[in-house]
Amino acid sequence: MIPCPPLSRVCGPSLLAAVVVGATGCELLVIHTFVPCDDPAPTAWDTVAVADDAACAVDVDGGVACWGRDPGLDGRSADRVVLGGGFGCRLGADGTVGCVGSGPAAAGPSTAGGWVEVVAGDAHACAVSELGVLECWGDDAEGQVSGVPTGPVDRVAASGSATCATDADSRLPACGGGAPVADGVPADLEPLAALAGGADGMCGVDPGGAAVCWGDGADLDLEALGSPLVELAVGTGVVCGIDSGLTLRCVGSAAAADAPGISAVSVSVAPDGAGGCAVTDRMALQCWGAAGKGQP
Repeated sequence: MIPCPPLSRVCGPSLLAAVVVGATGCELLVIHTFVPCDDPAPTAWDTVAVADDAACAVDVDGGVACWGRDPGLDGRSADRVVLGGGFGCRLGADGTVGCVGSGPAAAGPSTAGGWVEVVAGDAHACAVSELGVLECWGDDAEGQVSGVPTGPVDRVAASGSATCATDADSRLPACGGGAPVADGVPADLEPLAALAGGADGMCGVDPGGAAVCWGDGADLDLEALGSPLVELAVGTGVVCGIDSGLTLRCVGSAAAADAPGISAVSVSVAPDGAGGCAVTDRMALQCWGAAGKGQP
């Protein structure tokens, strides 16, 4: 009888035999081979954003995954996302900004495209265009929308009810909105290389690579963050920083300050300080505190 040709191949657990089975009508041939079943490749993450009751991460292919109280960003595509109180905004690879969720900030900017940066406060959001034009929208009760420079700006950051933007030439910040951020800008500030806000605090990186903060966070041991810093994240009672060697450190008394000792390329903490997330140098996602509940 003619042996049957193999028709199917079934993988088994790693290093255990798989089976190739022929069809009926010819000699049944069973061949045992070692064919491990490969585990799916882990998702490679790019950036992460954390709010008080939600978090979203963007993978290297632009896919968005959210957990907690998702405002409607999960499953969408983006270069990065930001989260506010009940709303979220996505910045697309094509320079478009779209916002979803509830509240006035969910309406989004007046012009859909041409944006390179987007940030979110509690009930307002802002975007910077390719030409450095700044537009903010949403709740303006404290002047966080109308009280900021229109451009050209270098970068922008939002706290709960305030907005700060650095001038494109001087890189010095101008702020609008509520206390203690808008009225607490140190008079002796030097040009800032980075800017981050959250809750009632705002921080930047000075020319020496060290963190400088005003409002909530100004009284923390900022020297413990190290230097030179390349990224900051701010929440109530916590400031986190990533230095040029990709070491993540956090200071403060909030739960988000209890960050793992990892190398990271992106970090975000909840405005209330209850938790945070980081993308490691191996593009893995690691969260702690309240932000870790339900993470992918």
